[in-house]
Amino acid sequence: MDEHNDGHDSHGEGGHGVHLPDPSLWPLVVGIACLVAGAGLIWWSRDRDSSYAGPLLGLGVAFVLISAAGWAWEDGRMKRKAESGGGAEPREARFNQVLTFAIPEGQLAAAREHDGLIAAINDADFRDLEGFEDLRITVSPAETGPSQVLVETTWRGREGLNAYEANKQSLLDIVAAHGGQVTPGTVQVFDMEVVRDTKDTTFKFSLGAATTLLIGLVAGGAALGGMLTAFQSDASAGGNGTPTQPPDPYSITATDNRFSRGTLEAPPNTEVTFTLNNRGNAPHNLAFFPDNDPITNDAALAPGSISEHIQSRSSGSVTFTTPAAGTYYFVCQIHPTEMSGQFVVREGAPPPGGGAPAGNGTPTGTPGASGTPGASATPTR
Repeated sequence: MDEHNDGHDSHGEGGHGVHLPDPSLWPLVVGIACLVAGAGLIWWSRDRDSSYAGPLLGLGVAFVLISAAGWAWEDGRMKRKAESGGGAEPREARFNQVLTFAIPEGQLAAAREHDGLIAAINDADFRDLEGFEDLRITVSPAETGPSQVLVETTWRGREGLNAYEANKQSLLDIVAAHGGQVTPGTVQVFDMEVVRDTKDTTFKFSLGAATTLLIGLVAGGAALGGMLTAFQSDASAGGNGTPTQPPDPYSITATDNRFSRGTLEAPPNTEVTFTLNNRGNAPHNLAFFPDNDPITNDAALAPGSISEHIQSRSSGSVTFTTPAAGTYYFVCQIHPTEMSGQFVVREGAPPPGGGAPAGNGTPTGTPGASGTPGASATPTR
């Protein structure tokens, strides 16, 4: 067996350096930033009137841009460090021991088995030795002829490597114990000092790191959920902890393309005013009909029961006298297949107490689909 002690420059003078990035938290930071931006975008798209969704989206986008810029800057810094030969401050030298040998033709499968040479090397445990960092096994299988094997151990200093060679069963001892699986005269050992290394530390994504990352994500998700719940509670409480009044039964909100409720109620033979708040981007209107097919039936439920088109971010009202008790229908004539609901006229329904008729109680505005006058829509920004 031949043993050599050599100094080794992993790149060589004038050679082409390899840029190996240092361990970094920037990928995790960018991922969290994208999560925040995505949550803000979903919230904003579902509720554009929220006073929190817009700022959260803006914060998330800024977070993404800043973290991406930080990641790019750090990667450039590490590349420049690699091109200049590593860190400016010298550090303790690291050592590699490289063991090479050949396995005779037809013996590679046996060497991989639990009692074979490669399995024995793989099971070798040097973690309790001071300075041990890594063990790597590389095999070059050959269909014909011997297969080459390279085993490399990494140590933080010469003392650790010397302690390994003196006080523990070494890799050479393991190879000698499996002589039948080694081609005679092929065993060589090289003790080499690492002259250049662009990595500051050895980074391993261990089970502990994975657990920490998982706990961080769960905690972040719980915090985000708690924040959303707090915002929702604050909004429902009017911002001061005092519950808000019940929603006005004579008010309905339109978004793209749906109504905020599927049923409206009113007492019979009563003058009522229904308000439509358009929170969508498209225009909508509110029309009452005696049946559920307003496309083919142009007869309004009552004079004035069809509003004009109400533009985005505006409100309008429609005033009419309800008919006898029964079940009728309301619809947005612009989106009749998507926006409709039941209008129930019954004794005991909430009396009108919300919006008042325009002017002196006589509806005004542009004609509705039936030619009857509709209520005016007063924009509220």
